[in-house]
Amino acid sequence: MSGKFRIILISVFLLMVFTSTYAKEAAIVAGKKTTVTEKFAAEELQKYLAKITGVSFEIKDSKQLMQFSFLVGNSLVDNLQLQQDEYIIRSSSNQVILSGGGNRGTLYAVYDLLEKLGCRWYYPDPADEIVPELSIEEVIEKVKGLNVVARPDFSVRMTRFLTYDIGKAGESLADGVTKESLLNRIDWLTKNRTNIFQYGIDHGISGYNLWSRYRNVFPEMQKRGMVIGMGGHNMFLFISGTQLKQHIDWQCMRDGKRTASGQFCTRNDEAVTEYLTNCVAFLKANPEIEYLTPWPNDMGKWCQCQLCKDTPSADRFMQFGKRIHNVLKNEVPNVEFAHFAYGSHVKPPAKERPIKGMTISLCTWGRDFNKLFYEEGTSKEFRDEFAAWREIVTEYNCKFILHEKYARHLGLGFHPMYIKNMKPELKWFRDNGLDGFELPMGAMGRRTKAFNFYVLAKLMWDIETDTEEVMRDYFEKVYGQYAKQMREIYQLVEDAQPDLHYFQNINKKFLIYEYDYVAKASKLLERASDKLEKVFSEVKDADVKRKMARFKISFDYTNLQWQTAKTIVEGDMAIESAYLAENGTQFDELLNKADRLITKAIEKSKLRNEMIAKHAGDGLLWDVVEKGGFCVFKDGHLGDRVKKLDKLKQYNFDTLPENLWQIGIFDGSDKELGVDIYKFAKETTYTINADHGKQSWMGFMGKHLPDNAENCCSVKIIFSVEQVGKYILTVGQLNTWQSKTIDVLLDDKKIGNYTTAKDNQSKVHEIVFEMASVGQHSITLSKFAKGDGYPVDAVKLAKIAKKK
Repeated sequence: MSGKFRIILISVFLLMVFTSTYAKEAAIVAGKKTTVTEKFAAEELQKYLAKITGVSFEIKDSKQLMQFSFLVGNSLVDNLQLQQDEYIIRSSSNQVILSGGGNRGTLYAVYDLLEKLGCRWYYPDPADEIVPELSIEEVIEKVKGLNVVARPDFSVRMTRFLTYDIGKAGESLADGVTKESLLNRIDWLTKNRTNIFQYGIDHGISGYNLWSRYRNVFPEMQKRGMVIGMGGHNMFLFISGTQLKQHIDWQCMRDGKRTASGQFCTRNDEAVTEYLTNCVAFLKANPEIEYLTPWPNDMGKWCQCQLCKDTPSADRFMQFGKRIHNVLKNEVPNVEFAHFAYGSHVKPPAKERPIKGMTISLCTWGRDFNKLFYEEGTSKEFRDEFAAWREIVTEYNCKFILHEKYARHLGLGFHPMYIKNMKPELKWFRDNGLDGFELPMGAMGRRTKAFNFYVLAKLMWDIETDTEEVMRDYFEKVYGQYAKQMREIYQLVEDAQPDLHYFQNINKKFLIYEYDYVAKASKLLERASDKLEKVFSEVKDADVKRKMARFKISFDYTNLQWQTAKTIVEGDMAIESAYLAENGTQFDELLNKADRLITKAIEKSKLRNEMIAKHAGDGLLWDVVEKGGFCVFKDGHLGDRVKKLDKLKQYNFDTLPENLWQIGIFDGSDKELGVDIYKFAKETTYTINADHGKQSWMGFMGKHLPDNAENCCSVKIIFSVEQVGKYILTVGQLNTWQSKTIDVLLDDKKIGNYTTAKDNQSKVHEIVFEMASVGQHSITLSKFAKGDGYPVDAVKLAKIAKKK
């Protein structure tokens, strides 16, 4: 045996002895009397140190004779007055102290230490966690010299799921959630320092029927020190439909008639007493709940009876909230009540004021996340409402939180990177007195938006977090040597979908997408696809390839969505152009082209549905299968295009009866009519009229039917035409909750009407009329009562001309 080889063997032997000795002489120390969360914190440290080093660490109740100790427990350092979530990490030559002001703080200290060792939890799936491989000696070396005192910039860091997010795999708005997968999310949220988890029992009793699935994880949430909350549009939970039928005077009065829809009468003392009794009973039956934010039913519709009519809904809801607050304070004092300012009652009350110390949660619905909250690009009303509430919460010493959609991404598409505006906005919010956030996340595409939440969580804790460093760290730890290429691919995905209007795709449901936008998205995603396929084929590391494959599923689905949309738009354009054909040859070419494109789109749609079926419930796809009025992305209404093509196939050039010449399109955004996807638009404008004044459609949508308007809106389109003859008005309409007749007027004279669709049966309406003179004209859709949905979502005006 050579001398060199002998030295190597001796070195290996000594290292094994050292490691074995260190394993015996290094331990985790927790006190004899530990809380459930302190014990869990010690166990988490034990679990991850074992994963990191391959060696099992004991948990002892004393550090005597230990060569190195990890001391885990609350208030181990007496000279610091730490709050519940705050913590210290302090190391010396033979120990490291992990101590919080409360249970959560100690647990957060453990996770912070593990992150400093290289652990990462970017996604809620345990298989995606990143754990480094280190020796015990390397671990101890890395924790030396630490002196951390950590305090969150926002005291409230709340996440919210809806109960119907927890249905069976494949169901609409469901995610195949089992107890294990829900626990994985709770665990991931805790590691990212979420301190309140709110269950949203929302919109119907079917949501409450799933409540027991959430109760299954209450013990695990308590173990993690997480506050259990409940809220949502759930007045039905405490006053049932049966009770409303039995007590007509409890019902909402609208237009002189009582109705069980909308809000119950919150000025009826008997009704409010019943609500409070049932609310308290629910909380006592579920003593784990420590946070309650009961919302009114969605979409406004406040009572107009003699008791209510002279008091704005915001004042009534504040009066109602104060009664809830006082009853809870006496009956279930451990429950924090939050007043929810939203929709028709988002503005502060005119006269009523909160109780000192009450929590106020403000929701500004309908943001464009490309615009900073505090700058001109964002609704002035949002900014004014925030400023007005800020004055009130300051005067009354209220906790002030914002219900914001940063983490939901509903309708925004697949965005694997974080929203860049979050950091400057959160800094502004902190400087302007905000205490924290309520962040609805939902189950839809939970993994495709998880990294966005990861960065958001970092910023809520420390607003000075270097987000660029977080990005660099992410790509290096997830993709290793392929970090640079994958970041370029992620960026292409972001560049392909620059529109960040919340719910923006719903507003384009009935009319085909702007071709330039779709074409650009498709082109950039194709570039990204080529890069991804190349990188994926080169990867040898099995772990990196697995992580890349997970991303690839989400990406391939998104790419297929946009390629399908592009094909549909091109097919639709071919159909429209065929009606304008100048000869038989051109007509036949365009008909064949339309047929090929629509057939191709159908094939792509089938592939899309196969992906949905294959990955139902795993959170890798960013949208949902449409079931009802609220789709996020559904092939641009492919079925409508098939019908249009079938109608066109009935003709040849000689029998073609008419051409449709599109004048303009209103797509539900705040753009003016006249920028048309086929570039034939004439100069047109439109206004949205409601009782509270003129504003853009997005500005109106974001207000969710203001209480001071008797009517939802009317639409007036002002346009110029150069030809007389027949015209056709096409109106796309989302679901309404009542069928009502909308009159269509040309220059203030009725030319037709349509009846709105209800019960999740959205429709397209067509009105054909004669234009007798050239020049400027106007089309008006008559006023529609508020609280019943939206009578118009998109409008197209086209000229019908006889074939030359």
